[in-house]
Amino acid sequence: GRKKTDSWYPRLFMDPVFVKALQDKWTECKPELDQVPEMIDRLVELNQASYDHNFQTWKILGTYVWPNYKVCSTYAEEVAYLKEFYTKRVAWLDTELMKL
Repeated sequence: GRKKTDSWYPRLFMDPVFVKALQDKWTECKPELDQVPEMIDRLVELNQASYDHNFQTWKILGTYVWPNYKVCSTYAEEVAYLKEFYTKRVAWLDTELMKL
């Protein structure tokens, strides 16, 4: 069978022109990505009634639902986890892309 290393994709990162274009695009997009946690807060506030109704109908808070990684006991914990995961992932991507 084919090995993962047989793919053309890793070869892109050997091309300095591609890497520079990727880093430039990331740098251009990152300020908007950094605003996502604030956007999440605004959406939570805007849609609170929907969330309340959802969790009254579906008693899933504090219950494992596949494929969720983490089980939270409150909606506020769910939102905090989402924002934390997102923020850490963007920071990791920033570090990894800039050191290519």
